[in-house]
Amino acid sequence: MTWRPCTLGLAMVLCWCAPARAQPFSSPVGCDGCITYWYYADQGGTRDWNCGRNTYSGHLGSDYSLYRGVNSIDAGNDVLAMADGVVVHTEDGYFDRCRQCGGLNCGYGFGDGFGNHVAIDHGEHIIIYGHLRLESLTVEVGDEVKCGQALGHIGSSGCSTDAHLHVEPRRPNLRGRSYDPYAGPCSNTEPSMWADQGRYRNMPGTSCETIDETPRCPSDTYPIWTCNDDKTNRRRCVDGEDMIDECPYGCVGMPTGTDDVCALPPDADGDGERADVDCDDGDPARHPGAVETCDDGIDQDCTGEDKPCPPEETDRDADGSSALVDCDDDDATIHPAAMDVCGDGVDQDCTGMDAPCPPIGADREGTGPRNPADCNDGDAASTEGCAQGVAQDCERTGVDCGSRAQGVTQGDATAETPRAGSGAAGSALVPRASPRPREDDGGCGCRMPGGRAAPVGSHPPGTWLALGALLYALRRRRRHRTWQKR
Repeated sequence: MTWRPCTLGLAMVLCWCAPARAQPFSSPVGCDGCITYWYYADQGGTRDWNCGRNTYSGHLGSDYSLYRGVNSIDAGNDVLAMADGVVVHTEDGYFDRCRQCGGLNCGYGFGDGFGNHVAIDHGEHIIIYGHLRLESLTVEVGDEVKCGQALGHIGSSGCSTDAHLHVEPRRPNLRGRSYDPYAGPCSNTEPSMWADQGRYRNMPGTSCETIDETPRCPSDTYPIWTCNDDKTNRRRCVDGEDMIDECPYGCVGMPTGTDDVCALPPDADGDGERADVDCDDGDPARHPGAVETCDDGIDQDCTGEDKPCPPEETDRDADGSSALVDCDDDDATIHPAAMDVCGDGVDQDCTGMDAPCPPIGADREGTGPRNPADCNDGDAASTEGCAQGVAQDCERTGVDCGSRAQGVTQGDATAETPRAGSGAAGSALVPRASPRPREDDGGCGCRMPGGRAAPVGSHPPGTWLALGALLYALRRRRRHRTWQKR
């Protein structure tokens, strides 16, 4: 609120007046088509409110230039009040056909540069209407004016280079800071102070009321959410914005004066999660927050993918070793605890290399110390000797222990000798072997009872028994003959 000068009769006194409410501005010019040029307030850098150059440096108001300049002053083009208010200051009596700011009867020395002018308090701001025609003013200090009321005529008094109307709003008094009523990309005013600002380089509208551009709501709508008759959606309209909210699970009516609401989605599987967030509302084991089982191909926790198992939990080949330590988790014969087969080019025990085979003479099969009679130290089944009658060991060495007493050798791929007790004719075909004995097993490569290797050139025990029986028989025969002679 401000103190404003008011009139009571002919005396000027100070009185308390209620300020007018904030009002939108109407056009200050009453003539139609009499303005041909515009100079707006300088927003800095000689730019106007629209970022154009229709201004000049330091200009504080809006200028509306009269068509044909001073030659049109005598036509009496009205200056109008831009809003309701009270006249707080007037000056008149100055030369009104100035063509420069200075010289005879023109310049800042005449009405502070405004020449003949009127100042009106419009409530939150005061507007100066300047450079009016001499003796054209129709109002006095203290007069209450209405929006669109004539105040005088356009002239060219004071600091003016041609006939025009200068309008300069100020806050909150005559000595206050001026501001631009136009809103635009280079203006600090928002929103526009005009009821109808109009287009750039055109006059504002003459209406004294704000143009209501708010869209109207349909007559069958309400500002609160309201279910439709089918209970399939709800609708409301606020400031002309008509909104419809679909309710896929139905609309629920609420008490009068409150918003109707959309029904919540059901929980068909009873897992505590609604159907709109549950990725499978028919399976209670699948819902947001469920425990995810890794690598089972099922998205239990509704994240959109199955969680991969960490390496320490993966054993794809089920060999007892996880992928974290198994060098081939797709092959059950390869894992850290596997037996590595030497010389096969495969790293079965995950040591990073294939185990090399030991040299001849070592115990490669792991059945015990190397026996010279072991003709295949890579096979644990070839450790038996001849006394045990195991043919496969001797066959691999090239000597058939069961036939050696008879001097039969087998293993020849082109000739085979029948062995008694097998085959269709009571004998088996036994591959012939080279008669030459191996150098590292004493010839036969077989074992004697007790595990001792048979020495080179020795005879089997049966040979000695036969020889002993023959000597015994010969001795008895000799004694018998001696007894007969007697």
